[in-house]
This record gives sequence, structure tokens and C-alpha cells, in this order.
Amino acid sequence: MISVIVCTYNRADVLARMLDRFVAQPGLARIPYELIVVDNNSTDHTRRVLERLESRVRLRVFLETRQGLSHARNRGVAEARGDIVAFLDDDVLVQTDWIERLDDCLAATGADVVGGRAGLLFDRTPPPWLGPHFRRALSEVDLGPQRRELESGRRLYGLNLAFRKAALVAAGGFDTSLGRTGAALLAGEETVVIARIVESGGRVVYDPFTRVGHLIDRQRLAWKYFERQSWGAGLSAGLADGPSTRLEQLRRVRESLALLAIAAIRLVCATARGHSAYEWRLSKSRFLRSSALSLMRLKRLASP
Repeated sequence: MISVIVCTYNRADVLARMLDRFVAQPGLARIPYELIVVDNNSTDHTRRVLERLESRVRLRVFLETRQGLSHARNRGVAEARGDIVAFLDDDVLVQTDWIERLDDCLAATGADVVGGRAGLLFDRTPPPWLGPHFRRALSEVDLGPQRRELESGRRLYGLNLAFRKAALVAAGGFDTSLGRTGAALLAGEETVVIARIVESGGRVVYDPFTRVGHLIDRQRLAWKYFERQSWGAGLSAGLADGPSTRLEQLRRVRESLALLAIAAIRLVCATARGHSAYEWRLSKSRFLRSSALSLMRLKRLASP
């Protein structure tokens, strides 16, 4: 059975669109599944949205009071009855054959992790500087038109990601120091847990036919959002460092400061030479990420 897990926090109207599209899939009639929604302390009308749906679909709802996406995801895994746990964000629209394609891919490949394709659905025309880097920052996933095995989980995101439950549990689940927490734009929890699964011999497959569209509102097209996200990416990279000796901490600090110096030089050059709006913002994004990572590592080194 496939346990589909949707974690949500104060996005009732978007969640309603997502769930309406999900329950319209014809494949739900033939594929064993359950739909689990984990409410991570919503204060809007999320509860009314879920009550409206309960009579139409095999739905189980849980409240997770520990704030944070990783806490909510881990709660969903703990409650799941299926041997497959498939995560969908509360702001995606699945293709009409999503669950059928996922089921086919799992059966054909025997993969421990399946990451699907994700396109971007904008509510207004995106700015001209929204190039490849920033599209990936909005969780766009397009690794080509063919199904293929991957060496890692880099560039796969939790908006459309499935695991064999046993492999995910054996890898320790999602790191609760990473991932979105309220308005904090931390990330990286999917990449970390997939890396653990790969280290233990697990297989990761990208499947372009298991598709979703990711709803992008105007707030996430503002440059301020990407600045916050770049800073959060740097903090996340520092949090993912793991235990280390003092010597290793010093090596990491030197490495991140070198990256910061390179990023600063590139930003100055991009500003002085009048590079394109995309190239300048890409340089600024890398500078912010390197700054946050360096700050995180310096604080760790300075601590007793």
C-alpha cells in the first residue's frame, strides 16, 4: 500500500486545491493507498477543508504540535500503514495519473527512493531574471525525459518524493534540525536522508512520468524571498555538517571562508561590470549562502 503524506501549515485554500486534484485521480480506484494529512499547528480554516474531504477519500488526519516540516513528516511516517510513503507538498497539483505512474515505477525498478518531475505553475508572469538557479530554488525538478538511476538525492525535493518505509526508517527519518520551521527557510533534510539510504546500499530513481505542478504565488517571486532562502540554505549546510574534531572544524571554516571570498569577488565583479540581472542575483545568492555557512561554522568553532 502507498501511504501518501501531506504536511500542511496555514495554507488552507491552497491545500483545498491540492486535495481536490489528488482525489480526482482515476487510479485511486485500483491502487491500495491511504491519504495522511499532518496539520502542523495551523490556525486558519484547514480543519474545515479536511472535514469536507473526509467523506470522499480514505483520509487520516493527525495534529503534530512540534513545529517544523521534518517533525510533521516523521509523524506521517510513524502513522503510515503502507510499505511505501510518498510525500506531496500542500501546494502541488498532481497529474491525473500520478499514483499509477508512481506505482508502476516502484514495481519496475524496485527502487528505495523515487523522485518525480515537478514543474512550476505561476500566478503571474515571473520576473525576467528567474533563471535556472532560482527555478531550482522553487523546487523545479527536471532531470531529463527518461527514467534513470541516480547516484544521490541532489536536486530531488520533498514536494514529490517517495520512499520504501523500511529504508527511510532505517536511515533515521528526517533530521529535525533541518527543514522549514514556520517562516524559517531551512532546507536539506531530503538530501541528507537520501544520502544515508545510498550509503547503506539503497537505490534512487528519477521518474519524469510521476509529475506534479508546484503552485508559485507572487510572494515567492519577490527578490527578498530568494535572499532569505539563500541565507537559509547556508545555515542548513552548516547544520548538516555533523560531528567533527576540532581540526576538522578548522578545516571546514577555512573552506567556507575561501568560498565566501570567491563569492564576494564575483559579486563585486558582477556589480562593476553590469552583468545581467540573473547573473548579479546569482552572485548575490551565492554570497549570502557562503556568508551564512561561514558564520555557522565560525560560531561552532568558537564554542567551548
